Amino acid sequence: IAVYLAWCNPPRRDNFTMALQVLAFAVRNVLDWCDLSLPKHFCNLIRYINYNRLKLTGSYILQEELFGDDIGCVVTWVQLAGKLKSDEVIIYLHGGGFTLRDGGDLIFSDSILSNWSKCSDKAAPVVCGIQYALADEGSSSYPTAIHQIIRVQEVLASRGYKIIGISGDSAGGNLAITSLLKRQEVARVSGHAPACFVGISPACDFHMQSDAFTRNKYKDLLSFTWMNRCRRAYICGKPPLGENASDEEKHHWLTAIKDPFVSPLFASDGQLAGLPPMLVYGGSDEALIDDIRAFVRRFAALSAPSMEFIEGGPGTMHIYPFLMAPGRQRENLYKHIINFILKHGCARIAGNSNVSA
Repeated sequence: IAVYLAWCNPPRRDNFTMALQVLAFAVRNVLDWCDLSLPKHFCNLIRYINYNRLKLTGSYILQEELFGDDIGCVVTWVQLAGKLKSDEVIIYLHGGGFTLRDGGDLIFSDSILSNWSKCSDKAAPVVCGIQYALADEGSSSYPTAIHQIIRVQEVLASRGYKIIGISGDSAGGNLAITSLLKRQEVARVSGHAPACFVGISPACDFHMQSDAFTRNKYKDLLSFTWMNRCRRAYICGKPPLGENASDEEKHHWLTAIKDPFVSPLFASDGQLAGLPPMLVYGGSDEALIDDIRAFVRRFAALSAPSMEFIEGGPGTMHIYPFLMAPGRQRENLYKHIINFILKHGCARIAGNSNVSA
């Protein structure tokens, strides 16, 4: 434990928090070694330990609004107090394997979204967190979640908002990309598409067969067993395939995970070329890193000037900008994210102000 703390954590980090992290990581590896899924409360504990460590100065206003009728989801608004209401908005989509709310209000309140607003050197944009439909074994949320995200964008456009960026971590990063791809095929979607994308360890390929799943099996926070259950629940609302699954079931499953609106790595060159500028983060020791690298390479080959990829060094796990970076480093990461969105998003909005999406 002492070696781990010295290797992964700066001296100024709280010792109690570090001990909880190490204990949680050890429990995660034991569960994976026993081929058991990660329970919901364990995942929420991990996020609580990490998300609540960085609290920047400045107050904020948090409001929730139900987008009812044909949308049916809650939208969380985060805006800095004491500032004029901005017409520029950043959409954020939480992770959690499509099945968890990613720590409840943690990600939407005094942790990530409010800190993003506080890190802006210019006029702070409004951050909009979409609490999309969740999946479980018995009820799939695909493609409902994608349609909810697109419909929320239509409502924002109708209210006069300019969507300067869409972002998300893990499953939320997947939904951000797939919703951008789906917008290209949906007729008469009002308003401009999000002007840029920021992905924190986005899920890009549902095959889960890259070398990183073996190489980083006991280095990452993610459990293969848990991810397997999540992807099946999201796509078809069913438990993982067993050894006695029929050939028809296996064929149907393999076809489903090659859908580019599920695994964006399988999108065509034409679909990828239509995506906005991207900033993507990935941890060197996370299970998804090979898939993230493959997606980044494909997009960079089509639109290199619009692609920025930042990979953490040794020891960085899944969604490391949120979970592992110490306070000052994390603040710099947040500022880099906001500056990227303001640079690419606002420039693109201004350049296309008279062009219909």
